[in-house]
Amino acid sequence: MKLRIKFKKACKDLDDQPEMYKEKTFQQVRSSVFEKLMRDYGRSKKSHNRVIIREMEVPVKAGTTIGDLKSVASQFRSSTGLDCFQITIDRSTMTGHFLFSTFDEKTGGSIRVNASELKYLSAYVIITLGLEHGKSDRTAMRYFLVNEYKADRDAFDKAMQAAARAIKDDGIRNVIIDSLQYAKMVSIGICK
Repeated sequence: MKLRIKFKKACKDLDDQPEMYKEKTFQQVRSSVFEKLMRDYGRSKKSHNRVIIREMEVPVKAGTTIGDLKSVASQFRSSTGLDCFQITIDRSTMTGHFLFSTFDEKTGGSIRVNASELKYLSAYVIITLGLEHGKSDRTAMRYFLVNEYKADRDAFDKAMQAAARAIKDDGIRNVIIDSLQYAKMVSIGICK
């Protein structure tokens, strides 16, 4: 998989672009978080050194829209709790930029995303935006299988039934059905 999601510390609003979504400004989010920290958790000024806003950059294709990037941001929110409040598309560099708040309102801490979640989200970004990926990358393939399984829980069963009907050679049919069964078990989490 060519895309590896990385977050970097953000210090300002995203640069204005013709294609832009802006729910709040950097300063509004930052002030809101620190007010909440003081009000709900009694944290001191030391909290001001925390990184609470992160930027993410992803490659985009010519046909990518703000709506596509909003879909990615929505998936990030539901999977990790990261709240995206700004998105831009820079057509000169063919990149999409996101600003996320990493503040966890339930605990007052920061939301941390582990390596496994980042790989899953990278696969989601690649699929959603139609980006190229290395099909030979075994680690990435697992996340693509999981995405397919999450989209349709019966996908592998349907493929096994279709293979059983369409493939005449018993040996080839059995290998394909066994492979699909294994892919289903990987997606469920029964094996790696």
